[in-house]
Order: sequence, then C-alpha cells, then structure tokens
Amino acid sequence: MTATAIEPATTHTQVMARCPLSPIELALVRHLADGDLRRAAARKVGLSPKSIETTISRIFTKTNTVNAPNLVATALRKGWIR
Repeated sequence: MTATAIEPATTHTQVMARCPLSPIELALVRHLADGDLRRAAARKVGLSPKSIETTISRIFTKTNTVNAPNLVATALRKGWIR
C-alpha cells in the first residue's frame, strides 16, 4: 500500500488571489447572484447605468462566461462568492 500526499486545504485568501475580478466587479457578481437586475446591481456598487454593459462584458471576458447564470455558477464553483 502506498501513501498518497494530501494537499493542504485552500484558504479563502488563496482562492481570492486567483480571482481575476476587481473588488467592484466581484461585488457586482454577488449582487447578480442575489437576484438583482443589472441596473440595480450597478447602482449598489456605484456604477452608472451607461457603464454597466461594458463592465458586465469585461467580466464575461475575464471569466470566460457568456451570461449571468453561467457567471454566477462559475463564481460559486471557484469559490469567489458564497
């Protein structure tokens, strides 16, 4: 019988260090995960209604996602949001 190495648990800090999103982008994802519409989420994080689509598009590119449900699922799976 051979012993297998057990990897140490990944800490939340280590997970967040690998997150490609800025704090504002991450807050926006959290609001989307909570069910907020884009405009409401943008208002809560201090973005103008005009900049929200650009910001969302940038987030999709950074996370290799194509829509909000896919983005939220990816963020949950990777531990960026809880």
